[in-house]
Amino acid sequence: MERETQSCAQCGSSVRLRALIHLLSRELFGAALILPQFPVMKRIRILGMSDSQDYAEQLVEKFDYTNTFFHKEPKLDITQLDDNDFGRFDVVLSSEVLEHAAPPVEDAFLNIQRLLKPRGMLIMTVPYSLDPDTTEHFADLKSYSVVTLGDRMILVNRTAGGELQIFEDLVFHGGDGSTLEMRRFSETGLRKVLRDAGFDHVEFAPQTYPEFGILHPHPWSLPLVAGKQRFAPPPDAIGELVEHIHEQQRNCERMAKELDQRDATLVLRGQEINESKQQLATLQSLWDEALADLVARTEWAQDLERQLQQRTAWATQLQADALKSHEQMRTLQAEFGERTDWAMKLDAEIEEKNRRVVTLSSELDLARGDLNRLQSSRWFRLRKLLR
Repeated sequence: MERETQSCAQCGSSVRLRALIHLLSRELFGAALILPQFPVMKRIRILGMSDSQDYAEQLVEKFDYTNTFFHKEPKLDITQLDDNDFGRFDVVLSSEVLEHAAPPVEDAFLNIQRLLKPRGMLIMTVPYSLDPDTTEHFADLKSYSVVTLGDRMILVNRTAGGELQIFEDLVFHGGDGSTLEMRRFSETGLRKVLRDAGFDHVEFAPQTYPEFGILHPHPWSLPLVAGKQRFAPPPDAIGELVEHIHEQQRNCERMAKELDQRDATLVLRGQEINESKQQLATLQSLWDEALADLVARTEWAQDLERQLQQRTAWATQLQADALKSHEQMRTLQAEFGERTDWAMKLDAEIEEKNRRVVTLSSELDLARGDLNRLQSSRWFRLRKLLR
């Protein structure tokens, strides 16, 4: 819950911003209202100085509100104002701005006081310490420029007396526009510069409001309200507020009538609800019966599913066995084919050998006939006699 931490998960606001709006609510209405609850009071004119969009867009809807900026339109340089703007505003909001205003800062506070109506108020925040005095970083600032030198930012200044000054180790705050820290306020110095500018009423707000997410962990850098006198809204704004209250009362009366009508409607609806409850009880009984039947059918279906799973497993195993037998059959067929081919080759070889045996037998018979003829010849007998 540090003052600058975006601690709201919805709008991203910080303690500082919530405390600023709470202080505005307290000073305008004497009550703690969240911003959407503010009444519409277009008679109250508010000037914002680079206000956060977290609340600026809602302030436009509630008041005659203008947000201004130093670096873009609508522009406002608090050190150089148009006289026509003096005395026009009931409230000036300034959050984390005046520590960046060029010196002398007294001119900025004096101009804010001039912008306000006699009973207007400044609501502001700045970082400040509890040191004895405000620390001005560039007390003799006159004609200056912030330039980039390598990977650093430096400030080059020429004083009113013509002296050239160079400052390093500059401190910049986050955000758009000119965010160079010109000074470090102290509480004592802040009170003095406000009173010197004509703010006779200065009040710091250290109170915590946990229900609004406003907790101040330190006794410094608190929001404050300052005015020439105690703030008082313009009379026409009070009339506008009274009209707003009357409108709210009329709305309440209208809502009360609507509520009475709704009460009558609710009585009828109550009777209808009782009848519906009876019908519901009947339906519940039918539902219980149907549910019991569904449970029984579910159990039957589950049992059937288990049987189906068992039979599916059996069929799968049978199919696997059939595939295995089919493979064995194909193997046997292949072996039978090979053996048939071998038997046919063997049969062919046997037939070939039988033919050769027949041929040899014929040749042998011829040879025997030749031998018998030869043995019966006279030459063979002669050979035997000569032996």
